[in-house]
Amino acid sequence: MAFFAPLLGGAGGLFGGATAVAEVGGATAGAAAGAASAGTASAYEMQATNAIIEGNQKAIEYRRQGNQVLTKTLESEAMIRAKGGAGGIDPFSGSMQTLADYAWNKGADEYYWAQENVQFAKNMGEANAAGFRSAASSARSAGMSNLIGGGLMGFAKAFS
Repeated sequence: MAFFAPLLGGAGGLFGGATAVAEVGGATAGAAAGAASAGTASAYEMQATNAIIEGNQKAIEYRRQGNQVLTKTLESEAMIRAKGGAGGIDPFSGSMQTLADYAWNKGADEYYWAQENVQFAKNMGEANAAGFRSAASSARSAGMSNLIGGGLMGFAKAFS
């Protein structure tokens, strides 16, 4: 403490009493702004992680819907074949085959739509996360600028 006394106090000190307070205050304000920006950056990083998780959750839901479509298509085909067989008609040819093919074509279309939605949900999650990561990077840069700027302003006030 005795070492800093000549630097900080009195007329003979490097910094005058009031200017030393201004210097410390400026540096402290810069550090506080830098810490606040670091907290904001962390919040954006957490939002980016959440965006990816939400995208994956939606993708899982679309995948589940696609599997339900395939299950319903199998049930439709089984019903068509059973009714044809019960009616004394060959269930694997003619109109029964045409109906089964139609059911599979419609089912396949719906299934492929669901698979496209899976990829779309994942891509949207990644895009949202990229936006949040960019905001986090900007917040970190702003925090560093505030930290450096606050310290420099404190020193400028101390020597002016």
